[in-house]
Amino acid sequence: MPRERNHLLDALRGIAVSGVVAYHIWPGAVPGGFLGVDVFFVISGYLITVGLSRDLGASRARTFQRFWIRRARRILPALVVMMTVTCAAAGVLGAMSAVRLRGQVVSGLTFTTNWHQISTGESYFASLNPPIFQHLWSLAIEEQFYLLWPLLLLVLLRLVRRERHRWMVVAVLAVASILAMAVGFSGSVDPSRLYFGTDTHGFSLMLGALAALVRVPVAQFASIQLTSIQLLSIQLPSDRFTVRRPAAVKSSVALALAALLVAFASMSDTSAFAYRGGIAVIAAMTGLLIIVLETVDHRRVAKALPLGPLVWLGERSYGLYLWHWPVVVLVAERWAATSGSGLAVRGLVILAISVLLASLSWKYVEKPFLSGIRWAWPERPDRWLVPAMAATVVMAIGLHTVADSPARTVAEDSIAAGAEAILRSQQTDVADMEPAVMEPAVIEPAASAPAPAQDVPLGRQITLFGDSVAVASAPALLKDMAGIAIRAKVGAQVWDVVDQVKRLRKAGRLRKYVVIALGTNGAAPRGTFPSIVDAAGPGHRFVFVTAHAPRSWVRPYNESVRAFVATHPGCALADWRSASRQVSDFADGIHPGPRGGGIYAAVIRRAVRDLAAQP
Repeated sequence: MPRERNHLLDALRGIAVSGVVAYHIWPGAVPGGFLGVDVFFVISGYLITVGLSRDLGASRARTFQRFWIRRARRILPALVVMMTVTCAAAGVLGAMSAVRLRGQVVSGLTFTTNWHQISTGESYFASLNPPIFQHLWSLAIEEQFYLLWPLLLLVLLRLVRRERHRWMVVAVLAVASILAMAVGFSGSVDPSRLYFGTDTHGFSLMLGALAALVRVPVAQFASIQLTSIQLLSIQLPSDRFTVRRPAAVKSSVALALAALLVAFASMSDTSAFAYRGGIAVIAAMTGLLIIVLETVDHRRVAKALPLGPLVWLGERSYGLYLWHWPVVVLVAERWAATSGSGLAVRGLVILAISVLLASLSWKYVEKPFLSGIRWAWPERPDRWLVPAMAATVVMAIGLHTVADSPARTVAEDSIAAGAEAILRSQQTDVADMEPAVMEPAVIEPAASAPAPAQDVPLGRQITLFGDSVAVASAPALLKDMAGIAIRAKVGAQVWDVVDQVKRLRKAGRLRKYVVIALGTNGAAPRGTFPSIVDAAGPGHRFVFVTAHAPRSWVRPYNESVRAFVATHPGCALADWRSASRQVSDFADGIHPGPRGGGIYAAVIRRAVRDLAAQP
């Protein structure tokens, strides 16, 4: 007998998918929305374990076959449609996101996206041109769980007789994954490997499975009277419960939901707290919340509360998750909004398109296939002939786009050329380096007159710390300021500079003028700029470059840069943000071409010259 749908869990799914979508559309407004993925994981782990336990208790012969067929009918049709339409759209629009599609499509259809992104070194947090199917990493982890967990659960049920010991085994697996994430985290290393890894991020699924196994004892401990059935020595309660302490239940639900919403609004996706227990705490609280939502009379509660919109979203959460990210990527490529109002309007457009596509997916793809293949297609040929022809055209365009997918974008070619230029300059410096250049700079006495600007050997006195924008502009920087020491890399963050400055200073290789050209990949945590100045020590002057990118954190980063420079002598501002309005050869709205690189270099050179002219 099919399990009755619990609309309270649908509402929880609605909250989870709202967090994830808001996180991707407005990351600055909902920094912890990424936790919605873990809420999904816990719900999936719970429901899959409940269903498997019931099926294994009723008939073991065809349990696995039925389970995997159900999962395939639920997952594959909507996934294939989304990937086909997305590839076709990327091809028609000539989108940069059509780059490296072959690997993305293969890993997406084989549910190995997370490991593919780990193997290619893809960052979930610092990528300026993220893969159009990057979001399938979570679906990959779920499908890997669906493949392995039924077998592990059967072994667990057969070999471990006592219920408590079974719980302990599952708890140990969850804790091992939590510890792997916590131990592997380092503030100086991008945490994408920990976030993508099945081994380090599988604990939420295991906590959901644990919630399914301990559901009855926890309910009894909470003084909830229920009737239950016995299957394989695991008690699985029926859907009829009488709550003895409704006030306590309401308080528990309210507290858990409040904690979840606070985490959505405040937890950072790269913070130590998140990886050293924060994500796990949210997952554990979600497991307890699910137990409560499953043990109350969910029909009455769903009718009593205004949950309609959340339930509606929850039912379509899979389709909304599938479609929203490609829409984010494709729209952002065509609509480079940077202002607050522009980002808000663009986000609303993305949201509207995503919800529309999710609704169509639910009505015409997901529900029909869940009802069975026969019901997925109209009986009269004239009703499906035109849609079939349209689907064939879309598929042909999508396949052509995948087959023709380039290995790199124009921006990546520019960055690669810049990296080669930096490498050549470093080799030249090693061969021709003068000892005087490598010694710490010393500020001249105040009484002495500053050297004329035209006599300042700019390049040999500058150390520049930058990100991919500086890398792309490296040929112009090296031409305009010969001998400049460029320490820039793709995905660089401003907080990484503190340790780099300390190392260069200790080695006697930090030059007099220090240029901080970052901010493209993230905001500056409070106290970062003073820490950089303190790390350099006396005798150095600083140029801070404003950032330009259609990202939510760029405005606060630039505001903090301007405020710091205005209140600290010995610091100057290079306003790349304003100068970028003159650039006409942006490859992707962020990385300048040769002409834009020249403007970028000129802005920095002018700021250093002005700083050098000051007493």
